[in-house]
Amino acid sequence: MPNYCCTTLFAEHVTLKPVSSAYETELFRELTAEVARYLVFQPTGDIDDTRDFIARSRMEMDQGTAIKMVILDRVSGAFLGYINLRSVDTREPGVGIWIAKPHQGKGVGKQALRAMMTWADQNLSYDFLRYPVAAENILSRRLAESLGGVVAGTGTFRNTNGEELEEVEYRIPKGPVDRL
Repeated sequence: MPNYCCTTLFAEHVTLKPVSSAYETELFRELTAEVARYLVFQPTGDIDDTRDFIARSRMEMDQGTAIKMVILDRVSGAFLGYINLRSVDTREPGVGIWIAKPHQGKGVGKQALRAMMTWADQNLSYDFLRYPVAAENILSRRLAESLGGVVAGTGTFRNTNGEELEEVEYRIPKGPVDRL
């Protein structure tokens, strides 16, 4: 079974590195309530929750079931956000991403997803990527659509604060990422 704890990916302006304790402070600081507005996980204000998240993420990468990465500026190394690919051992892995507030709307997410999709196309056997997003999250919906994503269904989800949000699940087909 593959271990993804040493995988590093590159795009034009970003580098994706495995989540680790080296990024604990940035993950904790940048996942604000505003950034997490449309996410299942809501920040608790307790750094121990971030540490637990990192430990669980490392275990999943060790087991070869997920790849969870921080997004860094390729030149400065500044923290820009987070991306993951879950259930990589299935035909329908799920992808998720969040970008730190100061870096939203600058193409960071598109570059990170391009790098992740290129890696997935070269290393995984899958039919499509599942990309669930909150229906109100227009930026994420545009991103999914720009990647060739099509709506496969709708529903609701409850975040860790107990709030219910409408959800749209996109399916992004496997294939060349030159469509980005």
